[in-house]
Amino acid sequence: MDGAFQLKDPLAQQFFTAKEEIITDAVADLSRYFKSKDMIVGLDLFAPVMSRFVGQNYTKLAQYADFIKPMLYRKTTAPAGIGYEYALFESSAPAAQGRVEFSMDETFLSTQLEAIQRVPCAKYPGIEINYRADIAKTDPAYIKGSLTAIRDQGFDGAALCWNTLFAPDPHIEAVSQVL
Repeated sequence: MDGAFQLKDPLAQQFFTAKEEIITDAVADLSRYFKSKDMIVGLDLFAPVMSRFVGQNYTKLAQYADFIKPMLYRKTTAPAGIGYEYALFESSAPAAQGRVEFSMDETFLSTQLEAIQRVPCAKYPGIEINYRADIAKTDPAYIKGSLTAIRDQGFDGAALCWNTLFAPDPHIEAVSQVL
C-alpha cells in the first residue's frame, strides 16, 4: 500500500507520472539550493496511501531529502488527515474503480509504516498528539499505540504533530510512557 497504482487509461497514467516528475524536479532544485547552504532537507509528505495521487513518489523524493516525515494522521478530519484526504478523492472521482477500503486502525498504520521502510533516508513518521474535538479526536491510547508501532518497527524516531500546544497533559504523558 505504498500509493503506487497503474491506471487502465494510458493518458491518465501519463498524467500522474508527469505530476510525479514535476514535483520531484521542483524538490530536487530546492534541495540542491538548501544543501548548498549547508542546510538539512526534510520533507513533509502525505501518507503512502495518498501520496501518489498528489505527485509524491517517496522513492524519487527521498533521494533529495535527509529525512522524511510522512503525515500519518489517522484521527485528523482536516487537511493532511488520511481519512479526510481519501474522502476528497472519493468525492472527486466517484466512478473510480479499484478503491481500497480501510479503517484507521493499527493494522492500517502498520501497512503505512511498512510502505515507508524501504525509503533510503531517515524516517520520522508524524503522529498527531494534539486534541481538538472538532477535527482531531486523539486520546492517550491512540498515541501510545501509534508510537509503539513506530518504535517497534525500528524507525529513526517520530514527529509529534501537528499542533503540540493543543496536546493535553495525558497525551504528553502517553508519549513519555512509550519513550
